[in-house]
Amino acid sequence: MSRLSQNAWNRDAFTPYLGSSFAEVEQTVRKTIRDGAAHLKAGMTQMRIPEMTDGVRACRAIVPVLRCVSRRVIEGELAYAIATAPAA
Repeated sequence: MSRLSQNAWNRDAFTPYLGSSFAEVEQTVRKTIRDGAAHLKAGMTQMRIPEMTDGVRACRAIVPVLRCVSRRVIEGELAYAIATAPAA
């Protein structure tokens, strides 16, 4: 948390999810992502309804959190694969 606490945005974005597994984070943000994505259409250049903007903004706020959690899960999987690989 020491690196995350260096600025308020990181603290606010990540704090609710600290100590949660990827599955728990995904379950928590599933509705936000679904609702935000439901307002998007291919070729869309403007968002005319405030709810659309709010949904997209909420999704954007979640992306760094999901990216960070995903990275940690992948690093753990790679470390496990290396640790359990048969000796050559």
